[in-house]
Amino acid sequence: MLGNWQYGSLIRSPNAINDPSEHFDYFYKIVLIGDLKVGKTNLLLRLTRDNYEPEQKATFGVEFETKTTLLPNSNQKVKSQIWDTSGNQKFVSITTTHYRFAVGAFLVYDVTNYESFANLKFWIDKLREFSDRDIVIALVANKCDLVEDIRRDKKTK
Repeated sequence: MLGNWQYGSLIRSPNAINDPSEHFDYFYKIVLIGDLKVGKTNLLLRLTRDNYEPEQKATFGVEFETKTTLLPNSNQKVKSQIWDTSGNQKFVSITTTHYRFAVGAFLVYDVTNYESFANLKFWIDKLREFSDRDIVIALVANKCDLVEDIRRDKKTK
């Protein structure tokens, strides 16, 4: 237990995390994990800012954004802290420390890159090793909009 809130589960709290002036009812931490260049940063931007940046630089270590959402049909606010972890394996010792206390993980792969799918086992193993055993994992197939472009390119070759 840390103050009035606890990591590792959906958290009900009268106090804000990071911004003492913000009130929220629930707080949770989610991590985005997967290989380099699978689109984790743009997924983070889409989830938190409804934004997409076609030219994205690689993430070094970790970055995070927060978003507060009102639950439908209630006056309860949920604050999400979403962590974008580097897919570069040289940062694994840094990024895996951020798996602690996460209640959820988006395991992201690029549908146009089979290797990113094949490497999911590596990321699942790291997640199981460094996160809570009850973490909820969602598999995200990213870059689906590029599949037709690849098919078209293969036909013209």
